[in-house]
Amino acid sequence: MKLLKHLFVSYLVIFPLLLNAQSPTRSVIYTLKKNEKLKSSEYYISQKLEKNKFAIIITDTILKKESFVFNGKVIFSNTSISSAQSGSNVLIDFDLDRPNGYTFKYEKDGKWYVNYEGKIEGPFERVLNERFEMIDNISWLKQLSGTFSQEYAKIPKSFDFCYQLGDDWYSYNKGQIEKIEKADLPDWLSPSYGSWTSAITNGEKRSYTDINGIKLKTPLDTDSSLICSETLGENVACIFLRNGKKYFYYNGTISEPFDKNGEYNRIELTENGYIYSFSKDNKNYLNFNGTIVPIFDGSSSWDAWAGFVGTNGGTYYTYKKDKKNYFTINGKTYGPYDSFLYNSFIIHENGKFAFVFGNGKKYYANINSVVSQGQSTIFALSYFPDGKYEYSFCQKDGWVYKNQNGTMVKTANRKTYSPWSGTEIGNRYFNKSMDKYEIKSSNNKHNLTTNIEYNYVVIDGRSYGKAAAISAWYDEALNSFIWNAWEENELVLYEFKLN
Repeated sequence: MKLLKHLFVSYLVIFPLLLNAQSPTRSVIYTLKKNEKLKSSEYYISQKLEKNKFAIIITDTILKKESFVFNGKVIFSNTSISSAQSGSNVLIDFDLDRPNGYTFKYEKDGKWYVNYEGKIEGPFERVLNERFEMIDNISWLKQLSGTFSQEYAKIPKSFDFCYQLGDDWYSYNKGQIEKIEKADLPDWLSPSYGSWTSAITNGEKRSYTDINGIKLKTPLDTDSSLICSETLGENVACIFLRNGKKYFYYNGTISEPFDKNGEYNRIELTENGYIYSFSKDNKNYLNFNGTIVPIFDGSSSWDAWAGFVGTNGGTYYTYKKDKKNYFTINGKTYGPYDSFLYNSFIIHENGKFAFVFGNGKKYYANINSVVSQGQSTIFALSYFPDGKYEYSFCQKDGWVYKNQNGTMVKTANRKTYSPWSGTEIGNRYFNKSMDKYEIKSSNNKHNLTTNIEYNYVVIDGRSYGKAAAISAWYDEALNSFIWNAWEENELVLYEFKLN
């Protein structure tokens, strides 16, 4: 009897809890057609409930085309849509809070055009939308891989995209056009683009009299064609083969011999002189104007970032030792690090620098010797000669934050980016939401967790929905947890009102 009474009391305690269990409101904001699927789980969802805004790329499996959908409307379609700099139609950026808040480029009759919020701009020779891409492609002074001060400082801090007309480049920022200043070079330093290299051949042996349009004072005898060559103004350099060894030639001077096999040799000429890579006794090196430094114990030395700093001819380079990475600039070495982020180095003429490195499972920004706190990801690094900087990172709550000159700013995005690059990026990049995170109500009494491995979200110990959240947030004004999810072919929105 006592047992039955105990069970009955327990039932009374549990039953009201079950009655009070809430159900979230569910609304469908987009439905894929039978022949459509979400491209590679790529999406971007607004964090604002009242607007239900979103952008997606869908693939039509029958018509074999992709479409960019902006707030429920197909804006353009093509066989392939990507945020990379390739393909005929490329999404540049989008802003869900603007009626026509999208920008994309496309090619027509060999020219490039840009649809900027519904307005067509062009035709242009080329269109780019990354500062790093501009540096890599304009190359007024040819440099090694990485980011360099002179070019970096010339490009405006803010722009929607840059375009080429004739030989000049321009930035476009909300309709305002600004010509991008070229680097100031003396006449003798203007790059030479000779269309010929002259040699007298005798079997496999050759005697060169001209290299890339520059006439040599005395012929250069080699056992075969040149391995590589470079000219800048009246300066000429090459690597050639003779008697089973490689040599470096620079304005009539020939180096000591080095290994025929091994390092893939390259040369770079600047106003400060030359840099070239070579191997000797199965070890890789860089040569800066006769100063030799070891670079990699393993892969190619040209995987390193290397170059000159300022007109005084200072140097910087990265290298590996015992599977650890190091960075040296003007004689000072930083490291050891597990990894560097590709394209994240920024070095200015005044010696100021910034880069992103990884140790363990954390990434750090080194801003001119000041190291940030470790984050799971760091991306979109900007750093200018005046010392101002900005980069983005994700925290455990899943939100994206910006560090702007030491001030932390929470953004409206809950997106995570693979930390492969320091390249500046915009919302045009579609990436999956953070795989697993937790958010809490303002009074910390309620929590929501989501994990991509499970087909539901958990609120205060109960499961809801039919899929993990692709974005979830707490709305303080509504005292509600809100999340978006893809449930089979439906993009849905849930609102869970808290007591």
